[in-house]
Amino acid sequence: MDNLKSYRVLPSSFRDPAGFVFEENGEIFRTVSLEYKNEFECFISSGLLDKLIKDNLIIPFSIINNKSNGEIYCVLKPERINQISYPYEWCFSQLKDAALLTIKIAKIALDYGMELKDASAYNIQFYQGKPIFIDLLSFKTKKNNSPWIAYRQFCQHFLSPLLLMAHKEKSLISLLKNHIDGIPLSITSNLLGLKKFNSQAFFHIYLQNKLSKKDINNAKGNKNFTKKDFFRILDNLFDIINNLKINIENDNWSNYYEHKILSDQYLKSKIKLVKDFISKIKPEYIYDMGSNTGIFSRISSQFCKKVISLDSDIDCIELLYQDIKKNSITNILPLVVDFANPSPSIGWENIERTSFLNRMKKDTILALAVIHHLIIGNNLPLTHLAEFFKKYCNNLIIEFIPLNDIKVQHLLKTRENIFKNITKEYFEKIFSQFFTIIERETIDSSSRILYLMKNNDQNR
Repeated sequence: MDNLKSYRVLPSSFRDPAGFVFEENGEIFRTVSLEYKNEFECFISSGLLDKLIKDNLIIPFSIINNKSNGEIYCVLKPERINQISYPYEWCFSQLKDAALLTIKIAKIALDYGMELKDASAYNIQFYQGKPIFIDLLSFKTKKNNSPWIAYRQFCQHFLSPLLLMAHKEKSLISLLKNHIDGIPLSITSNLLGLKKFNSQAFFHIYLQNKLSKKDINNAKGNKNFTKKDFFRILDNLFDIINNLKINIENDNWSNYYEHKILSDQYLKSKIKLVKDFISKIKPEYIYDMGSNTGIFSRISSQFCKKVISLDSDIDCIELLYQDIKKNSITNILPLVVDFANPSPSIGWENIERTSFLNRMKKDTILALAVIHHLIIGNNLPLTHLAEFFKKYCNNLIIEFIPLNDIKVQHLLKTRENIFKNITKEYFEKIFSQFFTIIERETIDSSSRILYLMKNNDQNR
Protein backbone atom coordinates (compact mmCIF):
# COMPACT_ATOMS: atom_id res chain seq x y z
CA MET A 1 0.00 0.00 0.00
CA ASP A 2 2.72 2.38 -0.97
CA ASN A 3 0.74 4.32 -3.55
CA LEU A 4 -2.73 5.03 -2.24
CA LYS A 5 -3.47 7.35 -5.15
CA SER A 6 -3.80 4.27 -7.37
CA TYR A 7 -6.82 3.02 -5.44
CA ARG A 8 -10.43 4.01 -5.95
CA VAL A 9 -11.33 6.53 -3.28
CA LEU A 10 -15.03 6.39 -2.43
CA PRO A 11 -16.73 9.69 -3.37
CA SER A 12 -18.55 9.92 -0.02
CA SER A 13 -15.37 10.14 2.05
CA PHE A 14 -14.16 13.61 1.02
CA ARG A 15 -15.89 15.34 3.94
CA ASP A 16 -13.69 13.95 6.71
CA PRO A 17 -10.12 15.32 7.09
CA ALA A 18 -9.39 12.50 9.57
CA GLY A 19 -9.11 9.97 6.74
CA PHE A 20 -10.67 8.61 3.56
CA VAL A 21 -12.20 5.32 2.43
CA PHE A 22 -10.97 3.44 -0.63
CA GLU A 23 -11.64 0.15 -2.38
CA GLU A 24 -9.21 -2.40 -3.78
CA ASN A 25 -10.08 -5.79 -5.24
CA GLY A 26 -13.53 -5.70 -3.72
CA GLU A 27 -12.24 -4.92 -0.23
CA ILE A 28 -12.87 -1.72 1.73
CA PHE A 29 -10.09 0.17 3.53
CA ARG A 30 -9.98 3.35 5.61
CA THR A 31 -6.96 5.56 6.09
CA VAL A 32 -6.20 7.43 9.32
CA SER A 33 -4.50 10.77 8.72
CA LEU A 34 -1.53 12.01 10.77
CA GLU A 35 -3.81 14.88 11.78
CA TYR A 36 -6.11 12.39 13.53
CA LYS A 37 -3.30 10.21 14.98
CA ASN A 38 -3.61 11.36 18.63
CA GLU A 39 -7.41 11.05 18.66
CA PHE A 40 -7.26 7.57 17.09
CA GLU A 41 -4.67 6.40 19.63
CA CYS A 42 -6.87 7.76 22.43
CA PHE A 43 -9.86 5.94 20.92
CA ILE A 44 -7.92 2.68 21.25
CA SER A 45 -5.99 3.22 24.48
CA SER A 46 -8.98 4.60 26.44
CA GLY A 47 -10.79 1.27 26.15
CA LEU A 48 -13.65 2.85 24.18
CA LEU A 49 -12.98 0.79 21.06
CA ASP A 50 -12.88 -2.49 23.03
CA LYS A 51 -16.17 -1.61 24.73
CA LEU A 52 -17.93 -0.79 21.46
CA ILE A 53 -16.69 -3.96 19.75
CA LYS A 54 -17.56 -6.12 22.77
CA ASP A 55 -21.13 -4.74 22.70
CA ASN A 56 -21.39 -5.21 18.90
CA LEU A 57 -22.02 -1.51 18.37
CA ILE A 58 -19.22 -0.70 15.90
CA ILE A 59 -17.95 -2.50 12.82
CA PRO A 60 -14.94 -4.73 13.64
CA PHE A 61 -11.70 -3.89 11.85
CA SER A 62 -8.01 -4.74 11.70
CA ILE A 63 -4.98 -2.47 11.30
CA ILE A 64 -3.21 -3.77 8.22
CA ASN A 65 -0.62 -1.03 7.78
CA ASN A 66 0.67 0.99 10.73
CA LYS A 67 3.56 2.67 8.96
CA SER A 68 3.21 6.42 8.44
CA ASN A 69 3.15 7.31 4.76
CA GLY A 70 3.05 10.99 3.81
CA GLU A 71 -0.08 12.37 5.46
CA ILE A 72 -1.35 8.89 6.38
CA TYR A 73 -0.76 7.45 9.83
CA CYS A 74 -2.18 3.95 9.23
CA VAL A 75 -4.65 1.94 7.16
CA LEU A 76 -7.63 0.02 8.55
CA LYS A 77 -9.61 -2.83 7.05
CA PRO A 78 -13.19 -2.98 8.41
CA GLU A 79 -15.46 -5.95 7.82
CA ARG A 80 -17.35 -5.51 4.58
CA ILE A 81 -21.04 -4.56 4.60
CA ASN A 82 -22.66 -6.75 1.96
CA GLN A 83 -25.34 -4.27 0.95
CA ILE A 84 -24.96 -0.54 1.57
CA SER A 85 -28.22 1.26 2.26
CA TYR A 86 -29.09 4.88 2.96
CA PRO A 87 -31.50 6.46 5.48
CA TYR A 88 -34.12 7.38 2.87
CA GLU A 89 -34.44 3.66 2.09
CA TRP A 90 -35.21 2.70 5.68
CA CYS A 91 -38.55 2.26 7.38
CA PHE A 92 -39.45 4.14 10.56
CA SER A 93 -38.13 1.50 12.97
CA GLN A 94 -34.85 1.18 11.10
CA LEU A 95 -34.22 4.92 11.39
CA LYS A 96 -35.37 4.87 15.01
CA ASP A 97 -32.99 2.03 15.90
CA ALA A 98 -30.15 3.83 14.12
CA ALA A 99 -30.89 6.99 16.15
CA LEU A 100 -30.99 5.12 19.46
CA LEU A 101 -27.72 3.37 18.60
CA THR A 102 -26.07 6.73 17.88
CA ILE A 103 -27.21 8.10 21.26
CA LYS A 104 -26.03 4.97 23.05
CA ILE A 105 -22.58 5.26 21.49
CA ALA A 106 -22.40 8.98 22.31
CA LYS A 107 -23.14 8.21 25.98
CA ILE A 108 -20.55 5.42 26.15
CA ALA A 109 -17.96 7.70 24.55
CA LEU A 110 -18.50 10.27 27.31
CA ASP A 111 -17.70 7.64 29.93
CA TYR A 112 -14.32 7.16 28.25
CA GLY A 113 -13.51 10.86 27.96
CA MET A 114 -14.46 11.14 24.28
CA GLU A 115 -17.44 12.33 22.24
CA LEU A 116 -18.99 11.82 18.82
CA LYS A 117 -17.79 14.68 16.65
CA ASP A 118 -20.51 13.98 14.09
CA ALA A 119 -23.85 12.23 14.23
CA SER A 120 -24.72 11.56 10.61
CA ALA A 121 -27.26 8.86 9.77
CA TYR A 122 -24.79 7.76 7.08
CA ASN A 123 -22.52 6.55 9.90
CA ILE A 124 -24.95 3.66 10.36
CA GLN A 125 -25.38 0.55 8.24
CA PHE A 126 -27.36 -2.64 8.81
CA TYR A 127 -25.16 -5.64 9.56
CA GLN A 128 -26.39 -9.12 10.47
CA GLY A 129 -29.92 -7.82 10.97
CA LYS A 130 -29.03 -4.88 13.23
CA PRO A 131 -27.77 -1.31 12.88
CA ILE A 132 -24.04 -0.87 13.42
CA PHE A 133 -21.77 2.17 13.55
CA ILE A 134 -19.24 2.22 10.69
CA ASP A 135 -17.36 5.54 11.02
CA LEU A 136 -14.19 4.59 12.88
CA LEU A 137 -12.96 8.20 12.89
CA SER A 138 -15.98 9.87 14.49
CA PHE A 139 -14.53 10.19 17.98
CA LYS A 140 -12.65 13.08 19.56
CA THR A 141 -11.35 13.90 23.03
CA LYS A 142 -14.04 15.62 25.10
CA LYS A 143 -13.19 19.17 26.04
CA ASN A 144 -14.36 20.48 29.39
CA ASN A 145 -17.60 22.48 29.35
CA SER A 146 -18.06 22.28 25.57
CA PRO A 147 -21.54 21.40 24.23
CA TRP A 148 -22.09 18.55 21.78
CA ILE A 149 -20.89 19.82 18.42
CA ALA A 150 -22.96 17.20 16.57
CA TYR A 151 -26.23 18.12 18.31
CA ARG A 152 -27.82 20.00 15.40
CA GLN A 153 -26.67 17.35 12.94
CA PHE A 154 -28.28 14.61 15.03
CA CYS A 155 -31.57 16.50 15.14
CA GLN A 156 -31.56 17.02 11.36
CA HIS A 157 -30.54 13.46 10.46
CA PHE A 158 -32.65 11.61 13.01
CA LEU A 159 -35.09 13.62 15.12
CA SER A 160 -36.54 15.69 12.26
CA PRO A 161 -37.46 12.76 9.97
CA LEU A 162 -38.68 10.62 12.87
CA LEU A 163 -41.01 13.34 14.15
CA LEU A 164 -42.35 13.96 10.64
CA MET A 165 -42.94 10.25 10.09
CA ALA A 166 -44.64 9.80 13.47
CA HIS A 167 -46.83 12.91 13.39
CA LYS A 168 -47.41 13.73 9.72
CA GLU A 169 -46.60 11.21 6.98
CA LYS A 170 -44.21 8.26 6.87
CA SER A 171 -43.14 8.99 3.30
CA LEU A 172 -41.62 12.29 4.42
CA ILE A 173 -38.42 10.38 5.12
CA SER A 174 -37.86 10.79 1.38
CA LEU A 175 -37.00 14.45 2.08
CA LEU A 176 -33.56 13.11 3.01
CA LYS A 177 -32.95 12.54 -0.70
CA ASN A 178 -33.14 16.29 -1.23
CA HIS A 179 -31.34 17.19 2.01
CA ILE A 180 -28.17 15.13 2.24
CA ASP A 181 -27.18 16.96 5.45
CA GLY A 182 -30.47 16.08 7.14
CA ILE A 183 -33.92 17.68 7.08
CA PRO A 184 -33.50 21.35 8.10
CA LEU A 185 -35.12 22.20 11.41
CA SER A 186 -37.02 25.04 9.75
CA ILE A 187 -38.83 22.55 7.48
CA THR A 188 -39.68 20.26 10.39
CA SER A 189 -40.90 23.18 12.50
CA ASN A 190 -43.11 24.52 9.71
CA LEU A 191 -44.55 21.13 8.74
CA LEU A 192 -45.35 20.06 12.29
CA GLY A 193 -46.52 23.38 13.72
CA LEU A 194 -46.47 24.20 17.40
CA LYS A 195 -49.47 22.00 18.23
CA LYS A 196 -47.50 18.83 17.48
CA PHE A 197 -44.61 19.71 19.75
CA ASN A 198 -44.37 18.44 23.27
CA SER A 199 -42.16 20.50 25.53
CA GLN A 200 -39.12 18.34 24.80
CA ALA A 201 -39.33 18.31 21.01
CA PHE A 202 -40.15 22.02 21.19
CA PHE A 203 -36.71 22.61 22.69
CA HIS A 204 -34.79 20.41 20.22
CA ILE A 205 -36.56 21.55 17.03
CA TYR A 206 -38.44 24.83 17.36
CA LEU A 207 -36.18 26.72 19.76
CA GLN A 208 -32.99 25.43 18.17
CA ASN A 209 -34.28 26.58 14.79
CA LYS A 210 -35.00 30.03 16.21
CA LEU A 211 -31.46 30.49 17.50
CA SER A 212 -29.53 32.93 15.38
CA LYS A 213 -26.03 32.16 14.17
CA LYS A 214 -24.72 34.56 16.74
CA ASP A 215 -26.60 32.78 19.51
CA ILE A 216 -25.26 29.40 18.40
CA ASN A 217 -21.69 30.67 18.37
CA ASN A 218 -22.20 32.12 21.84
CA ALA A 219 -23.63 28.81 23.03
CA LYS A 220 -20.50 27.00 21.87
CA GLY A 221 -18.48 29.12 24.20
CA ASN A 222 -20.74 28.50 27.17
CA LYS A 223 -18.48 27.64 30.10
CA ASN A 224 -21.34 26.21 32.14
CA PHE A 225 -22.11 23.23 29.90
CA THR A 226 -21.10 20.28 32.07
CA LYS A 227 -20.80 16.57 31.39
CA LYS A 228 -24.03 16.18 33.34
CA ASP A 229 -25.73 18.60 30.92
CA PHE A 230 -24.39 16.53 28.00
CA PHE A 231 -25.90 13.35 29.45
CA ARG A 232 -29.17 15.15 30.14
CA ILE A 233 -29.54 16.15 26.49
CA LEU A 234 -28.70 12.65 25.28
CA ASP A 235 -31.12 11.05 27.74
CA ASN A 236 -33.80 13.50 26.72
CA LEU A 237 -33.33 12.75 23.02
CA PHE A 238 -33.34 9.01 23.76
CA ASP A 239 -36.65 9.24 25.66
CA ILE A 240 -38.34 11.30 22.93
CA ILE A 241 -37.26 8.98 20.11
CA ASN A 242 -37.85 5.77 22.05
CA ASN A 243 -41.46 6.82 22.68
CA LEU A 244 -42.23 7.69 19.05
CA LYS A 245 -44.59 5.30 17.27
CA ILE A 246 -46.33 5.04 13.92
CA ASN A 247 -49.57 3.45 12.78
CA ILE A 248 -49.49 0.62 10.26
CA GLU A 249 -52.15 0.93 7.58
CA ASN A 250 -53.98 -2.36 6.99
CA ASP A 251 -55.94 -1.45 3.88
CA ASN A 252 -53.02 -1.60 1.45
CA TRP A 253 -50.63 -4.33 0.33
CA SER A 254 -49.37 -4.89 3.86
CA ASN A 255 -52.14 -7.49 4.41
CA TYR A 256 -51.71 -9.15 1.01
CA TYR A 257 -50.91 -12.68 2.11
CA GLU A 258 -53.05 -12.51 5.24
CA HIS A 259 -56.07 -12.18 2.93
CA LYS A 260 -54.71 -14.87 0.56
CA ILE A 261 -55.94 -13.31 -2.66
CA LEU A 262 -55.60 -16.69 -4.33
CA SER A 263 -56.07 -20.13 -2.83
CA ASP A 264 -53.98 -21.86 -0.21
CA GLN A 265 -53.08 -24.39 -2.89
CA TYR A 266 -51.70 -21.62 -5.10
CA LEU A 267 -49.52 -20.31 -2.28
CA LYS A 268 -48.23 -23.76 -1.31
CA SER A 269 -47.41 -24.57 -4.93
CA LYS A 270 -45.61 -21.26 -5.40
CA ILE A 271 -43.56 -21.75 -2.24
CA LYS A 272 -42.51 -25.24 -3.36
CA LEU A 273 -41.48 -24.01 -6.82
CA VAL A 274 -39.51 -21.07 -5.43
CA LYS A 275 -37.64 -23.39 -3.07
CA ASP A 276 -36.88 -25.81 -5.91
CA PHE A 277 -35.62 -23.07 -8.23
CA ILE A 278 -33.42 -21.39 -5.61
CA SER A 279 -31.91 -24.70 -4.49
CA LYS A 280 -30.88 -25.40 -8.08
CA ILE A 281 -29.04 -22.13 -8.70
CA LYS A 282 -27.56 -21.74 -5.17
CA PRO A 283 -27.21 -17.94 -5.21
CA GLU A 284 -25.28 -15.83 -2.72
CA TYR A 285 -27.52 -12.77 -2.96
CA ILE A 286 -31.22 -12.57 -3.74
CA TYR A 287 -33.07 -9.33 -4.38
CA ASP A 288 -36.74 -9.93 -3.61
CA MET A 289 -38.36 -7.30 -5.81
CA GLY A 290 -41.82 -6.27 -4.61
CA SER A 291 -41.43 -8.42 -1.51
CA ASN A 292 -44.57 -7.27 0.29
CA THR A 293 -44.30 -8.37 3.95
CA GLY A 294 -41.51 -10.78 3.06
CA ILE A 295 -42.92 -14.30 3.03
CA PHE A 296 -40.64 -15.24 0.11
CA SER A 297 -37.74 -13.25 1.53
CA ARG A 298 -37.89 -15.43 4.64
CA ILE A 299 -38.08 -18.58 2.50
CA SER A 300 -35.16 -17.40 0.33
CA SER A 301 -33.03 -16.62 3.38
CA GLN A 302 -32.79 -20.35 4.08
CA PHE A 303 -30.92 -20.90 0.82
CA CYS A 304 -28.52 -17.96 0.41
CA LYS A 305 -26.07 -15.66 2.16
CA LYS A 306 -28.14 -12.48 1.96
CA VAL A 307 -31.65 -11.44 0.94
CA ILE A 308 -32.36 -7.80 0.17
CA SER A 309 -36.12 -7.45 0.52
CA LEU A 310 -37.51 -4.53 -1.48
CA ASP A 311 -40.92 -2.93 -1.61
CA SER A 312 -42.26 0.56 -2.28
CA ASP A 313 -44.81 0.20 0.55
CA ILE A 314 -43.16 1.50 3.71
CA ASP A 315 -45.68 -0.35 5.90
CA CYS A 316 -44.66 -3.68 4.37
CA ILE A 317 -41.00 -2.99 5.08
CA GLU A 318 -41.87 -1.85 8.60
CA LEU A 319 -43.70 -5.12 9.31
CA LEU A 320 -40.87 -7.21 7.86
CA TYR A 321 -38.21 -5.34 9.84
CA GLN A 322 -40.15 -5.83 13.06
CA ASP A 323 -40.45 -9.54 12.25
CA ILE A 324 -36.74 -10.11 11.56
CA LYS A 325 -35.92 -8.28 14.83
CA LYS A 326 -38.38 -10.41 16.77
CA ASN A 327 -37.04 -13.64 15.28
CA SER A 328 -33.35 -12.62 15.18
CA ILE A 329 -33.05 -13.19 11.43
CA THR A 330 -29.61 -11.94 10.45
CA ASN A 331 -29.46 -12.29 6.66
CA ILE A 332 -32.49 -10.27 5.48
CA LEU A 333 -32.21 -6.54 4.83
CA PRO A 334 -35.62 -4.87 4.23
CA LEU A 335 -35.51 -1.61 2.25
CA VAL A 336 -38.07 0.81 0.88
CA VAL A 337 -37.31 0.89 -2.86
CA ASP A 338 -39.68 1.65 -5.72
CA PHE A 339 -38.28 0.04 -8.86
CA ALA A 340 -40.27 2.44 -11.02
CA ASN A 341 -38.37 5.25 -9.30
CA PRO A 342 -35.37 3.83 -7.37
CA SER A 343 -33.07 5.93 -5.20
CA PRO A 344 -30.90 8.14 -7.43
CA SER A 345 -27.30 9.21 -6.96
CA ILE A 346 -27.19 12.39 -4.88
CA GLY A 347 -24.77 14.80 -3.26
CA TRP A 348 -21.63 16.36 -4.66
CA GLU A 349 -21.50 15.86 -8.46
CA ASN A 350 -24.31 13.32 -7.97
CA ILE A 351 -21.80 10.67 -6.91
CA GLU A 352 -21.47 11.22 -3.16
CA ARG A 353 -24.27 8.74 -2.43
CA THR A 354 -24.68 6.28 -5.27
CA SER A 355 -27.97 5.09 -6.71
CA PHE A 356 -29.58 1.94 -5.40
CA LEU A 357 -29.13 0.20 -8.75
CA ASN A 358 -25.40 0.89 -8.68
CA ARG A 359 -25.22 -0.69 -5.21
CA MET A 360 -26.84 -3.95 -6.32
CA LYS A 361 -24.80 -7.10 -6.65
CA LYS A 362 -25.43 -8.92 -9.91
CA ASP A 363 -26.71 -12.27 -8.71
CA THR A 364 -30.38 -13.30 -8.45
CA ILE A 365 -33.63 -11.36 -8.64
CA LEU A 366 -36.91 -12.77 -7.38
CA ALA A 367 -39.78 -11.02 -9.18
CA LEU A 368 -43.04 -12.56 -7.93
CA ALA A 369 -46.40 -11.00 -8.72
CA VAL A 370 -44.79 -7.68 -9.54
CA ILE A 371 -44.24 -7.12 -13.26
CA HIS A 372 -47.95 -6.61 -14.00
CA HIS A 373 -47.87 -3.68 -11.57
CA LEU A 374 -44.96 -2.16 -13.47
CA ILE A 375 -46.51 -2.84 -16.88
CA ILE A 376 -50.03 -1.67 -16.09
CA GLY A 377 -49.41 0.72 -13.22
CA ASN A 378 -46.36 2.42 -14.73
CA ASN A 379 -46.77 1.80 -18.47
CA LEU A 380 -43.41 0.07 -18.65
CA PRO A 381 -42.99 -1.90 -21.89
CA LEU A 382 -42.10 -5.55 -21.43
CA THR A 383 -38.89 -5.01 -23.42
CA HIS A 384 -37.76 -2.39 -20.87
CA LEU A 385 -38.29 -4.88 -18.06
CA ALA A 386 -36.40 -7.66 -19.83
CA GLU A 387 -33.48 -5.31 -20.52
CA PHE A 388 -33.52 -4.16 -16.89
CA PHE A 389 -33.31 -7.71 -15.54
CA LYS A 390 -30.51 -8.55 -18.00
CA LYS A 391 -28.50 -5.62 -16.66
CA TYR A 392 -28.98 -6.37 -12.95
CA CYS A 393 -29.13 -10.13 -12.50
CA ASN A 394 -27.52 -13.38 -13.58
CA ASN A 395 -30.44 -15.54 -12.45
CA LEU A 396 -34.09 -14.57 -12.60
CA ILE A 397 -37.09 -16.20 -10.94
CA ILE A 398 -40.09 -14.41 -12.37
CA GLU A 399 -43.84 -14.91 -12.23
CA PHE A 400 -45.83 -14.26 -15.38
CA ILE A 401 -49.45 -13.25 -14.77
CA PRO A 402 -51.79 -13.22 -17.80
CA LEU A 403 -54.35 -10.55 -18.53
CA ASN A 404 -57.27 -12.74 -17.47
CA ASP A 405 -55.90 -13.03 -13.90
CA ILE A 406 -58.28 -11.63 -11.28
CA LYS A 407 -55.68 -9.20 -9.90
CA VAL A 408 -54.76 -7.93 -13.36
CA GLN A 409 -58.43 -7.36 -14.07
CA HIS A 410 -58.67 -5.40 -10.84
CA LEU A 411 -55.83 -3.14 -11.99
CA LEU A 412 -57.52 -2.62 -15.35
CA LYS A 413 -60.81 -1.46 -13.83
CA THR A 414 -59.66 2.13 -13.63
CA ARG A 415 -57.90 2.41 -16.99
CA GLU A 416 -58.10 1.47 -20.65
CA ASN A 417 -56.68 -1.91 -21.56
CA ILE A 418 -53.83 -1.14 -23.97
CA PHE A 419 -51.90 -4.27 -23.05
CA LYS A 420 -53.36 -6.81 -25.47
CA ASN A 421 -49.97 -8.34 -26.31
CA ILE A 422 -49.19 -9.42 -22.74
CA THR A 423 -49.38 -13.14 -23.47
CA LYS A 424 -47.24 -16.11 -22.48
CA GLU A 425 -45.90 -16.38 -26.03
CA TYR A 426 -44.96 -12.70 -26.24
CA PHE A 427 -43.45 -12.77 -22.74
CA GLU A 428 -41.21 -15.72 -23.64
CA LYS A 429 -40.26 -14.17 -26.99
CA ILE A 430 -39.09 -10.92 -25.36
CA PHE A 431 -37.25 -12.49 -22.42
CA SER A 432 -35.62 -15.15 -24.62
CA GLN A 433 -33.65 -12.37 -26.31
CA PHE A 434 -31.74 -11.88 -23.05
CA PHE A 435 -32.28 -15.03 -20.99
CA THR A 436 -32.30 -18.79 -21.38
CA ILE A 437 -35.44 -20.31 -19.90
CA ILE A 438 -34.25 -23.13 -17.64
CA GLU A 439 -37.65 -24.13 -16.26
CA ARG A 440 -41.26 -23.06 -16.45
CA GLU A 441 -44.04 -24.36 -14.21
CA THR A 442 -47.70 -23.40 -13.91
CA ILE A 443 -48.59 -22.57 -10.33
CA ASP A 444 -51.43 -24.72 -9.00
CA SER A 445 -54.97 -23.28 -8.94
CA SER A 446 -54.00 -20.41 -11.25
CA SER A 447 -53.01 -19.51 -14.79
CA ARG A 448 -49.79 -17.96 -13.48
CA ILE A 449 -46.44 -19.36 -14.60
CA LEU A 450 -43.19 -19.34 -12.66
CA TYR A 451 -39.98 -19.19 -14.69
CA LEU A 452 -36.36 -19.87 -13.83
CA MET A 453 -34.10 -18.02 -16.27
CA LYS A 454 -30.37 -17.58 -16.73
CA ASN A 455 -28.79 -14.47 -18.23
CA ASN A 456 -27.44 -15.29 -21.70
CA ASP A 457 -24.22 -13.47 -20.82
CA GLN A 458 -23.51 -16.27 -18.36
CA ASN A 459 -23.35 -18.77 -21.20
CA ARG A 460 -20.53 -16.97 -23.01
